[in-house]
Parts: sequence; C-alpha cells; structure tokens
Amino acid sequence: MVNSIYQILLLGCNKKLLPVVRSKLEKSLSDMQITDESYKFINTETFEEESLGVNPTIALYFTSDVNSDKDINLISTLKKHSIFIIPIVDSFDNAGLLLPDSLKEINAARVVDKNDEEGIVEVINHVLSNLGLLTKERNVFISYKRVDSQTLAHQLYDKFLLSGFSVFLDTESLSAGVNFQKSLRHCLADSFVLILLNSEHFFDKESKWTLEEYHVAQSLQIGICSIMMPSVKVKRDLNFSDFLRLEPFDFTGKKIKILKEQKVNEIVLHVKSIYARLYESRKKALVNAFTENLRKNNISFSLQIDGSILIESPKQRCRVIPLIGIPKSWDYYISDIKRAKGYGLPMYLLYNNQCILDEWLEHLAWLENKSGIQAINVNENQSWIQINL
Repeated sequence: MVNSIYQILLLGCNKKLLPVVRSKLEKSLSDMQITDESYKFINTETFEEESLGVNPTIALYFTSDVNSDKDINLISTLKKHSIFIIPIVDSFDNAGLLLPDSLKEINAARVVDKNDEEGIVEVINHVLSNLGLLTKERNVFISYKRVDSQTLAHQLYDKFLLSGFSVFLDTESLSAGVNFQKSLRHCLADSFVLILLNSEHFFDKESKWTLEEYHVAQSLQIGICSIMMPSVKVKRDLNFSDFLRLEPFDFTGKKIKILKEQKVNEIVLHVKSIYARLYESRKKALVNAFTENLRKNNISFSLQIDGSILIESPKQRCRVIPLIGIPKSWDYYISDIKRAKGYGLPMYLLYNNQCILDEWLEHLAWLENKSGIQAINVNENQSWIQINL
C-alpha cells in the first residue's frame, strides 16, 4: 500500500496574506500533533497530477489584482479530480472582480487582510475539516447556572449560531416530552467543546445538573473551555482544557449580566481557535483506549495518515476508523466508500457509546445490518479484540 500525505496547494498572488495563513495552518497542525512528514505545502511548480489519486489534497486560491495563468490553468485539473478549492477574497463585494471565471461558481471565504484573525481561523478550520482532520460538524454545549448567567448563556448561544456552530442550550434545544437528563447527556456526548460559564454557584454541592454536566464531559474526554465570571476564584482541583477570565468592565452597566459585543466576539473566536486542538485531544484518548488493548493482546497495528488504524492479526487484516461523537448514517456511507477503495479490507467504526440514547443505539444496529459495517464500542473493545482478532 502506498503511503500518502496531506497536500495543501497554495495558489494565487497575494504575497502578504498567503505566508500568514500558511504559518498559522502549520501551527494548528502542530497543535494537533500532525508531524511535518505527514503533510506538505505545494504550488504550481511542485504540483504533480499523479499525486491526486494518492494524497488527500485541498487547494487555497488567494485572490489579488493579478491572477497567474499557471494557477488558473491548474484549476481545471483540480476540478476534474473533484479537489476541494477554497477561494479567498478580501471582500464579498469584490469577489466577482477578483475571482477567475472558473472559480466564480464556488463559495468564497473572506479574509480582509493578514490581521483578520477570525477570517484566517475560519479558513484553517475549513482546511482541516475537508482533509478529514476535523469533523465538519461544529457542536458546542453551553453549561451554565440559570440563577447566575442565563443572560450570558443566551448571548453566546445566539452568537455561536450566527458563526456556524450547532449549539446546545437546554432552554432552546430540547423538545417537549423528552426525558430531559437522558437527552441532555446524549447531546453532550455529540459535542466537541463544553463551554462552561463558571459562575458563583456553578460548582455548589446543591448544583446537581451543572455538576453532572462537568463530570460527564470529563468522563467523555470532551474539551472544557471555562469562561470565568469576575467574582469566581480559581479552584485547583478542577480540570479545564482552556479558560478565559471575564472582568467587570467586559459587561455593560454595573450589573454583571450583559456582556459587551466585542467580548462575545472574542469568546467565539477563541473557541474557534482551540476547536481543532480539543477535537484531536478527544480523538487521541479514544484511539489510545483501543490501541492499548491491541498491544496487551500482541496484535500488530499501525496508525494511518487518514486517522484510521490498520490491524494485522492472525484472524484478519482490517481497518478501524475512530469516530468522535455519535455515529451517523453519513459515517457508515463514507466508511463503505473507503472500504471499496481500500483493497476490500473489512472496515469497522470505533466509538464511545456512553450517554447515547437507547433508540439511537437501535438505529446504529439497523445501520450496521444494512451497510455490513460493524461498530466497536470502545468500552467493550477488549472482548471485541478477543473474538475478532
């Protein structure tokens, strides 16, 4: 089997913006522990069409007043191979003027200039998700104490929605008649960041539900971003992936309820910037729990460039695909495509069934039966290894 690496094709003549995006993308890949040997940046001079059938590839086209004929000619080749292309413009108003005709049908990303942190972060997350390094779903869960921070929770809910996230907020996200706590835990299991509004009463002994959300997130290895209210003291016995401290001057008026719009924007941008790192951390924990038992059972395996686990055992040779969050029908569909392209190897999905609703587990069993692709519950992976490998 040919070893593949991620290819990031940089096109266009914007010499001010291109190196900044490349540098920040390199940092994001490093934060996700993607080694330098696992990816490369290429341009029209180093591009090889033959590599498109082997290496996962994405292209960024940086618009400017001048377009290179070589870059434009290469676009048709990329489109022939269905390579994902992200045109980058400084203004949507200028897109029609700056984009070559072959890219005008593609939705562009906006980065005003090299100092547009939010625009650059959005482009980087698009790159990571389309290379398969980051889920295209961006699910966040807002955990808060109503008596302390209900207004702030709704502010963040609205802003994250406008920024393209799927957001769980108890008062907005649950239908009438459902089992409240089971549904809440199910939604938490499918989230990739817990935004914890760390207020005065959040960790009180009487705060049953917020304490449960914190402990379930810990158990599921979900990244926790603590937003600390001004009056809250740091507790050394708590474990957060990341935190932001709010000050009284971040709020409008004397009552600490409504956060200034600029600070709300900063929080959303901060979560965007750490999202890939927290996602990869959770994925690593899932993979480690499985591969530790492979080692204990002397099963040979190797981690592949696409994130899958290639297993060589006495009983079978197969691939296991780690899934973060709750498996969906789309995951089975993509796995079936990979199975067809992967020399006929059996494919398995690895996931954590903790907190998933019973009716959803029944749905997954139905998907397994229809697709022929089995799912491995990481909490029972030892018995699966002994039976199947």
